[in-house]
Order: sequence, then structure tokens, then C-alpha cells
Amino acid sequence: MQEEKIILLFDKYVTNSISSEELEEFLDLIQDMGEDQFFSRIERWLAPSTTRKLSAFANSEEVLSKIKTSISIHNEKPSENFVSRRFIKTIVAVAASLLVVFGFFVLKQKQGVSTKERIYSRNEIFLPDKTMPIIKLQNGQEVAVVENEQAALLKLGIELRSSGNGELTYHIKTGNDLKQEYNTFICPKGSSLKLVLADGTLAYLNSGAELRYPVHFNDKKREVYMDGEIYLEVNHDQDRPFLVHTKNTTIKVLGTKFNIDSKTSSKHTETTLVEGKVEVETNYHKKVLSPGFKAITNSSKGNIELRKADLKEVMAWREGYFRFTDDDVETVLTKIKDWYEIDDFIINSTRQDTFTGMIRRTNKLSELLQQLEYITSYKFKIEDGRVLVM
Repeated sequence: MQEEKIILLFDKYVTNSISSEELEEFLDLIQDMGEDQFFSRIERWLAPSTTRKLSAFANSEEVLSKIKTSISIHNEKPSENFVSRRFIKTIVAVAASLLVVFGFFVLKQKQGVSTKERIYSRNEIFLPDKTMPIIKLQNGQEVAVVENEQAALLKLGIELRSSGNGELTYHIKTGNDLKQEYNTFICPKGSSLKLVLADGTLAYLNSGAELRYPVHFNDKKREVYMDGEIYLEVNHDQDRPFLVHTKNTTIKVLGTKFNIDSKTSSKHTETTLVEGKVEVETNYHKKVLSPGFKAITNSSKGNIELRKADLKEVMAWREGYFRFTDDDVETVLTKIKDWYEIDDFIINSTRQDTFTGMIRRTNKLSELLQQLEYITSYKFKIEDGRVLVM
């Protein structure tokens, strides 16, 4: 009976229909079964044709050793329905090892590439199929937001809603405790998401962005802290100004729509106003921004420079595009690296070519680089997680 359950969960795993709870149960059953018994039955579970394909590109003893190592660290259970970041890494490690053994025919069918290319040579880089946002609590604990755990989400003051087209929105519910505790919502790299704060303010988080928000806004002002790139539509409240803090810049609004780009790696913060009016302030300067303009603040000097903004270009990321304006190749690759898991890029040849325009994000990085090759004399190659520029 236990073996039938394992096979059932295994089938769900290879068809990518297994839930987080079922995956945890699968790992527990493997432990209960015993490593020797489990490993001895792997070959019998695999179809003969799959086994032959496996032997053509992988050392099965080495793969099984990786599985054994991964399962040996699967020894802690989360205290709630949420999964800690450390436990996620354990599950991912086990899942990745199992995928090496079982996933050849699954990946080939779904991605159109061989597992050898996907797992072993790293001559391609993919956007993640699906990743979970992370919430960092006031006490420093980090938990993953699991979509099918509505009851657990509500305990943390979050309600997940789905629109008619399947778009997910995370709603922050006002806490009963009046203490000004702050949580941080972290958008996974390689994705974007929509968040609605307790006051109704809408926030779109770009890849890797973080928004620190109060579980309860006070009666005098609404304050949030951010890192990365976020588009905000602030709910109007004349009696409570909305303040956004990032680096040494504060943006003050009553009700408006604007985009803030303030990545940790950048020395500048760009605030672009779409609608309404905002006040941009540093330790040394203060300027009012009008629609269609952007304020560029220097993080170290505190200077504020006003420029005319191309709103279509600024908002391109929300539509799934990368935006470039006379950018050199290093700037282009830095922007792309915000989305794709690129270990590094090496520029072997520099030219005067610059990039202007918008390019749609693709699941495979190679396809995006091909688009760049069409509009420039540069050539790109992916090798061992790095992008080589020639």
C-alpha cells in the first residue's frame, strides 16, 4: 500500500502536478521506506526506454548518490503550513536530483531540449517556471507564500485573489494589532507580481524588488520602504500622505501613479510620474515632480535632476519588455541579469554600438540574445552560466 502511494506521488511529480504538501509526503515516505529499498526500486519504476536514455548521458551511481545526500538532510518540518527558506532549498535539492533521474522524457517534451543540455552543460538559461514570493516578518523569519495555503496566508494577513484571466493579486489585510510592525514582501527573481496594501494602494513589483510595509497604517501618514523597481498607484487619502523611502530619497504623495527604480546595485534612484503630483526629497534638496517627468537622485550626493520621461519606455517592464535607450552592451546585460540567473558576463570585444528600443522577455535567454544580435554587430554565447560577448 505504501509503495502504491509512493508510485502515485511519483507519477504526479513527473507530470508536474504534485502539490507542496504531496511533495513533502513523498519525501517522508521515501525516508520511511528506507534508502536501500527505495534505491533498489528506482530502475523498476522507470520504463525500460527511459532507463536506456538515462544511461546514455548520466552516471546512475553518481545520481543516486546525490539523491541520498539530499534525502539525508530532509529532517526538519516547518512549524506551520508555510515552508521556511531553508526547507525550500532542501526540497529543491531533492527535486532537482530526482529530476535528473526521472525527468529526461518530461523535460524533453515540455521544453524541446534535452536534459543533458538543461542540467549538465548550462549552455542555456531559462526563466523559472514558477517561483514563490517570500515574506520577511518583523522578527526576521522568512516564509514562502504558497498559493494553495489560503488559511496559512490569512494568518499572516494576506489574501490571494485570482482575476478572470488567471492573474494573481496579493492583498494585505489590516491587522488587528495596532503595533507598527513591518513585514517585507520579496518578489522572486525572474518574475513580477501585484500587491494591494491595506489602504488600497496598488503596487507592481518587478523582478527581485522588495517592499517593506506596515501591517497597520497609522492615522497620520502611510509609510513604506522599498528596494528594486516598483510601480505604485496610491489610493487617495488627503489626511494621510503616502511616503516611500528608498536609499536616501523620500517620495511624498497624496494620490498618484508613479514608478520608482532604486536597485541596490545602482547609485541613482529614478522616480517617474505618470499621473498626479509628488515631492521628491533627499537630505539636501527637495523638488516637485509633474506628470511626464522623472527625478534622478544621486544616492551619495543627494542631488536631484529633473528630466522629461518616456512613459512607454518606463512602463515597458509591466508589459513584459526590456527597455533600452542608447545603452551600451554592459548596461543592457546588467538589466537582463536582473531577470535571468546569469552568473557573470564577459565582454571580449567593445564597439560604439548602443541599444535603443524594447525587446520582449523570452523563456530562453538564447532567444532574447538572438534578438539583440539582429540589431547590433555583437555576437553572444552562453557558456557555463555566463554570457560571452564577442
